[in-house]
Amino acid sequence: MFSNGLCFSLEVVGKKHRLTINQVNANHCGTVKFVASNAETEAKLIVLEPLVQFVSQIKDLIIEEKSEATFECEVS
Repeated sequence: MFSNGLCFSLEVVGKKHRLTINQVNANHCGTVKFVASNAETEAKLIVLEPLVQFVSQIKDLIIEEKSEATFECEVS
């Protein structure tokens, strides 16, 4: 087994080759290609990002002129 110590590892068991990507994120999207001698195969990796939801909403403010207004919310 080969591992880059981060998120990729490659394992060969007999004739099977396995590429594992841990902690997949949107930066990993693209084409994965295996090449052996004069044969090759490829597949696309599409990563779906989770939907963002608001944990807390912004609130109305009433302030005096020349004051600072800060709106704050929290997302998932």
